[in-house]
Amino acid sequence: MNNVADSLPDPARTRAVLIGVSSYDHFEDLPAVHNNIEALQQFLTSADGWELPSSHCSVLAHPRTSSDIMTVLQEASSGARDTLLVYYAGHGVLDDELRFYVSLESSKADEPWSCVSYEWLGRYPAHSPARRRIAILNSCFSGRVHRGTMSAASDAVRAQTSARGAVVLTSARDDRVALAPPGEKYTAFTGELLAVLREGIPEGPPVISVDRAYGHVKHALAARGRPRPDRTGSDTAGSLALARNRAFTPSRTTSTRVPFTEVLRKLALRLDIDRWPNHPSQDRMIPL
Repeated sequence: MNNVADSLPDPARTRAVLIGVSSYDHFEDLPAVHNNIEALQQFLTSADGWELPSSHCSVLAHPRTSSDIMTVLQEASSGARDTLLVYYAGHGVLDDELRFYVSLESSKADEPWSCVSYEWLGRYPAHSPARRRIAILNSCFSGRVHRGTMSAASDAVRAQTSARGAVVLTSARDDRVALAPPGEKYTAFTGELLAVLREGIPEGPPVISVDRAYGHVKHALAARGRPRPDRTGSDTAGSLALARNRAFTPSRTTSTRVPFTEVLRKLALRLDIDRWPNHPSQDRMIPL
């Protein structure tokens, strides 16, 4: 295995597109989404993160038209050779046929044509020359993109993940909601993801892969009674390096004993826990 720096994305050959809609004309505003985007941009461009040049990390904080997104996404997708990361946070919308759309500032819930279909959002990443492609969707109903019976979005996901090194993470499963807890700085899913990126995973390896980050986030959300995320990826997608493990301690890797906390984490994932019943936080969430 290469050293930690070599196993992470090459900044010169990597592109990231961060899309976040925090204020709306017709939906409830999501101030936490602004914080999501700001924090992710800081991580991706910092020495502790991917060290991307600012020109390689595009931020779309207030897209009002599909062109605002698609033009930037096309450019980033064609320019990436190592890794392409596409992140979206905002309200999700389903049409009458349960096809998934991401919303814009001017979108209306009963007018899906005022949104952007995931079929279009996933089109350019699917054909990007990047050897590693990561899509993260933080919105209600985003889990619909994993369903094999939903033609448009699921076809887009299959196209994205048909090649090696591609993965799609969503903050919700199937047609369930994602949450923006009132009073919290970040949305539920991205808040846990940021904790992994910034703080690391105790007793974990030097580099945190997509799968390890996903498993840790899913367990953390389940433990707090919050909706669990979902994942679709190719055979090699789970091993993609996402971040240095800031909690890594070399001496711990020499032990053959499995920490009790890790046993509990794996048990929770095996049981596929969605939410703890009667959890007090369930009734105080703002859906995305």
